[in-house]
Amino acid sequence: MSFTIRIHLLTGRYSATSHRKRDEGEWPPHPDRFFQALTSAYYHPVGNQPDPGERELLLFLEGLDPPDVICSSASQRSVLTHFVPVNDAKPPNLKEKDNLKKRIERVKEGLSLLPETRLKQPRFFPTVIPEIPDVYFQWKKDLTDEQREALDALLSRVVRVGHSSSLTLCSLVERV
Repeated sequence: MSFTIRIHLLTGRYSATSHRKRDEGEWPPHPDRFFQALTSAYYHPVGNQPDPGERELLLFLEGLDPPDVICSSASQRSVLTHFVPVNDAKPPNLKEKDNLKKRIERVKEGLSLLPETRLKQPRFFPTVIPEIPDVYFQWKKDLTDEQREALDALLSRVVRVGHSSSLTLCSLVERV
């Protein structure tokens, strides 16, 4: 017996950086990236507290061999370099004893923290366009009714896999 999860890419594209090369897109989605999306869904429950059955399911999935991945081929979109403001810049420390010249220097340092004047680092947002916007993960293991119910609940809350622009609809399917 086996179970299969379908990841439907709602925008018809998938954005995630390859672990080998920052300016290259990942295709197909790595099973671990999908597991991270499931874990995120677990920590964003419908009620106030995560469901213990969902946690048990995640532990079960974690212990399985990697799934078979079934998908179409995909083409890489051209990757552009974007320069993004650095978020971890520290504000200057103004001190009472500083003279006027020193205070002016520190205020100028502070102005350099504004987004338009902040240092910028290169970032890449690689995207692939699959021929068919569906990816299937298939495990050669069966689920209990309780596991199936917990997985359905988690899958209903997975909104993305990879970059936040990779919107998804995930579901259990009977066959590919």
